[in-house]
Amino acid sequence: MLISSENNSKKLQELAIKEATRIARNSSTSPEYSETSKRPVGTSLVRRHTITTMPISAACLVEKTSVNEINRKIKTTGCQTPCDSPSKYIDTKAYVGSFTTPTNSRTSTPLRRAETVYKKHTYIPPDEESTKPFQNGKSLTSVGSTPVKVKNNFNTDFYRLCSDTFYDNSENNFNNNFNGSTNSIFFKLKQQLEPEHLDDLQSNATNHVSNLFDKWLINSKVFLLEIKFSNCYNTNLQNQLKLKTKSINHYETAVKDLINRIIGNYHDVNDFIVIIDQSLHPNHLDTFELEMVENDEKLLIKANSGIAATWGFNYYLKYYTNSSVFWSGKNINLNNSNLPIVSQKVRITSKDYVRFYQNIVTYSYSYVWWDWNRWEYEIDWMALNGINMVYAQTAAEYPWLKVLSDLGFKQEEIDNFFPGPAYLAWSRMGNLKKFAGPLPQSWHQDQLNLQLKIIKRYNELGIKYVLPSFSGFVPDQITRLFPYGNFTKAEDWHGFNCTFSCLMMIDPLDPLFIKIGSAYNKEVIRLFGASGFYSADVFNEMIPKSSDLEYLAVVNQAVYESLRIADEKAIWVMQGWLFNDAFWNSERVKAFLSRIPLGNLIILDLYSEYIPHYEQFESYFGHNFVWNMLHNFGGANSIFGDIDQINILPDIARALPNNSMVGIGITMEGINQNEIIYDFMLEKTWRSSLNECEFSDWILKYTHRRYSNSNISSIDSQFNYQYKNFVKLVYNHNDHSKNRQLFAKRPSINLNGETFTNVKDFYKYWHYFVEISHQFKSSALFKYDLVDISKEALRWMFSYLYPELINEWKESDLYKFGEVSSKMIEILEDMEKLLGSDEHYLLGKWLNMAKLKGHDLNEKNLYEFNARSQITLWGTNKTSMVFDYAAKAWSGLIEDYYIPRWKIFFKAVEKSIIRGKPIDVEELVESLLVDAELAFIFSKKEYPTRPIGDSFEIIKKIHSKYGL
Repeated sequence: MLISSENNSKKLQELAIKEATRIARNSSTSPEYSETSKRPVGTSLVRRHTITTMPISAACLVEKTSVNEINRKIKTTGCQTPCDSPSKYIDTKAYVGSFTTPTNSRTSTPLRRAETVYKKHTYIPPDEESTKPFQNGKSLTSVGSTPVKVKNNFNTDFYRLCSDTFYDNSENNFNNNFNGSTNSIFFKLKQQLEPEHLDDLQSNATNHVSNLFDKWLINSKVFLLEIKFSNCYNTNLQNQLKLKTKSINHYETAVKDLINRIIGNYHDVNDFIVIIDQSLHPNHLDTFELEMVENDEKLLIKANSGIAATWGFNYYLKYYTNSSVFWSGKNINLNNSNLPIVSQKVRITSKDYVRFYQNIVTYSYSYVWWDWNRWEYEIDWMALNGINMVYAQTAAEYPWLKVLSDLGFKQEEIDNFFPGPAYLAWSRMGNLKKFAGPLPQSWHQDQLNLQLKIIKRYNELGIKYVLPSFSGFVPDQITRLFPYGNFTKAEDWHGFNCTFSCLMMIDPLDPLFIKIGSAYNKEVIRLFGASGFYSADVFNEMIPKSSDLEYLAVVNQAVYESLRIADEKAIWVMQGWLFNDAFWNSERVKAFLSRIPLGNLIILDLYSEYIPHYEQFESYFGHNFVWNMLHNFGGANSIFGDIDQINILPDIARALPNNSMVGIGITMEGINQNEIIYDFMLEKTWRSSLNECEFSDWILKYTHRRYSNSNISSIDSQFNYQYKNFVKLVYNHNDHSKNRQLFAKRPSINLNGETFTNVKDFYKYWHYFVEISHQFKSSALFKYDLVDISKEALRWMFSYLYPELINEWKESDLYKFGEVSSKMIEILEDMEKLLGSDEHYLLGKWLNMAKLKGHDLNEKNLYEFNARSQITLWGTNKTSMVFDYAAKAWSGLIEDYYIPRWKIFFKAVEKSIIRGKPIDVEELVESLLVDAELAFIFSKKEYPTRPIGDSFEIIKKIHSKYGL
C-alpha cells in the first residue's frame, strides 16, 4: 500500500494528535498504573505496566469552541478528571487536564475515555512557537485557533501498550529509544512510501512531533508511529474483507435464503428480519445484534455483513432454540409456534478479521467427489459458523488447459501434468503428476461448472475465497518449448520417483516465470473473477535447491509479482507448512518473506495448537498470520484432540506483544469427525478462555443442542456430568500419532503399539452411555456418536491385544498365539457390523460418489480406482511412507482390506512358529501387497450405500459380549 506524499503531513499530524490523547489518558498520579478493565472487543489483551509519573502537556479536544472559553472552563472546573463524569463536559466538548484513572475502575479507563473523546471531538493543535509542558495540570498554554478535523475511525489497536521502556524518562533511554525506533520506522516505511518522499517524511515527522511534545513524549510518539504504520499494513486486508459491489439488499436476501434452507421445513422464515448495517462496528470487525421486535413475535438480526448475519442466526439457533447444524446432520428444534424470546439485546463482535476454513488437501480427502447439493450444505455450514475466508480450489486445473495449449504443449503432455482426482491437491502444491490419471475432459468441464456455482454462492453471502495461482511448476516438456530456459527439478516426493513426482520448476530469475505465471493467474481471474486472495505454495514438503538468502527471497518475489500483474490488489495466502522442516531457520524464513510488502501476505500458521511457528519467526516478521487448529490428518476418523489447548492458546497468541495475528481458523485435512472439537474452536472467534465452571455450562448447552428433540425435552445433570468428564478424558492430547489406529496399519511384528493411559475410565464412560442409550433412540446424532465411541472401544481392545500377540510369537506358543489372533479378528468383525449400521461409516457411499462422477465405464473405473487407492496404499508399492495415511474406520474397508491383511500376517507368523525360523518378511510383504492391498484396489465389488441393522441393538450385544 502506497501513501501519497500529499497525505504524509496530514497523516503524521493525525497520529500525533491521537498520541497526545492516548498519553493524557494513560498518565497516572500514582507510581503504579494497572489496566484492569475489560478491553473493547477486538483489541489485544493489555499487559500490566509501571509508568513514571511526570507532568504532561494534555491534548485539548474541542468542537468549535474558542480558546478563551476553554481556559474559562478550566479555571472554573479544575478539569482534573473530566472523563470520570463525561456528561458534565459534553456541552463544551473540552477535555483538558492531567487525567487520573482509579485503579479498580471498570467504567472509566484510558481506553474507553479515549474512544469516547476521539469519536466525538475535533482537535485544535497547540501553537508551535509557544507550546510548553503543562505544569502539574494547573495551567494551559496558548492554543491555536484553527480546528483540524480528526477522522472518526477509532482504532482500538492503536492503544496497545507494547513496551515499558518508552515510559522511562531518563535521557539515555530516550536517546537510545528515539534513534532506534526512528530507524525501525523508516525501514518499514520504505515498503509503503515512494522513495523520493522518504527524506521529506522523516523531516516532517521529526519536526512536527518535536514541536508538539517534550523529548520523553517524542520517545513514546516514535514508538506509536511504528505501531500505527504496522497497523496500516492491514488496511489492504480490511478493504478486501469489506462488502463491496453487491447491494445491501442482495446480502439480506442471501441470508434469508439460507435461513429458509436451514429451517424452512420447521418454521416461518418471515419471522426473521435481516438488516445489514455496515456501520455497526467502526473497525469493520464482523458484528451482529439480536433482539425481538413486533411485540416479541419476530427476531431482528442486525449485522454489518452477510456472514455476520448468518453467524448471528446460528447463535440464536444454538443458544435460544437448542438447535445445531453439523457436518453429520441437523438437529432443529423449531416449530410453527412463537419464536423463543431473546429477552435482552445480544451483541457479539469477532475478535479477529479472519475466520479461515479448509486445507489444500481437504479438497482431496473430503470434497473430491462432492456434487452441488453437498457443497451447498457445506457452504451453509460455513456461513452459520461465521467463516469468512475459504479456499476455492475446485477446477484449479481448468485454466491450465488454455495456458499450456497457447504455449505449445501437446494434449498428452498436458494430461500427464495432472494426477487423478483423488491426488490433485498434491499436484497444486508441486508434489505429484500423472499418478492415477489422466483426467478426462469431462472432469475439467464438470469441475468448472461446479466451481462457478460455489463461487456464486460465496459472493452472494460475502465469503471471501482464495483462488489458485502460479507457484512455478510446469510440465516436463517445458524444455522442448524453451530450450534456453532456466529450470530445476523438484526432489522425489515420498518415494514416488520421478515418474510421478520431481516436477519441473521455472527458475524465478528467468523471465519465463513471470510470463507463464501471470498468464495462468490472468486466466484464473478471467474464469472465476478477481477475488483479491490467492494461494500459492512452493517447497511443500520439499527442500529448496539453494539456501542462498537472495535465492529464497527472489523465489517468493517472483510468485508475488506474477500475482500483482494479474490483480494489483492481490493478497497472497500461503500455508506455513513448509516451515516444519529444519531447513527453515529464522534467517532463511526472514529472507524468504522479505520481498513481499507487509499487508499483502497472509500466512496460515497451519498447526498452531501443536507446532506453532509464529513465535519462532517473530510473528512472521510483521506479515499477517492466522492461528489455525489443524487437528486431523488424512481424514482419519478416530476420537482425538486437545480441548484444553484450544481453549487457551488462541487468546495467548492474541496477547503477544507486537504480533501480527489477524484471525483464527480450522485447517483439518479431512472433515466428518470429532465435531465437538470444531464446534468449540469456531466459537473461539468471539469467546475468551473458559474456566471449569464455564466449560461445564458450555457442555450442558452443547448436549442440549446436539441431542434434544421433541421426544428428548430435557437432559439430566448426571448425563452432562458424565459427558463433560468423558470429553475431558478423550480430548486431552494433541499428539497426532493418536490419530492413527493400530488395526488400520499394515501388519508387522514391529508396529508401534498404541496405548491409552486412562482406558479403564474410557470403558466406564462407554458403559454409562450404553446403559442410558434407550433414552436417546430418537436422536440420530446421539446414535452417530455412540457408534463412534463403541468403535473406539473395539479399537482399544484390539490394540491392547497386539503386545500380547507379539509376546506369544516370541515365546513360540502356537496355541496361545492362535487364541489371541482369533480374538483380534473377531473384534474386527464386530467392528465391521457396528460401522455398517450407520450411514456415516460406509465405504459404499465414498465409492458410489466417485463412480457417479464418471460419464462412461472407463471414467467410472478410473474414479473408483482413485477412491480405493487414496484410502489404502495412497501411492504405489514404493511409497511406504504414506501407506494407510488416509485410513478410515469404515464398513467394507474392515471386511475386505484390514481383516485380509491381518489374516495374511497371522498366517505368516504361525508358519514361522511351526518352522522355528524367522518370518520371511519379503514373502509377507509380497503377499500383503498382492493378495490384500492390490486385490482390494482393483476389485469392483459393490458395497451398501445404506446402513444395515439397528445400531443400538448391535452396540448392546457387543457391550454384553465383551463383559465391559
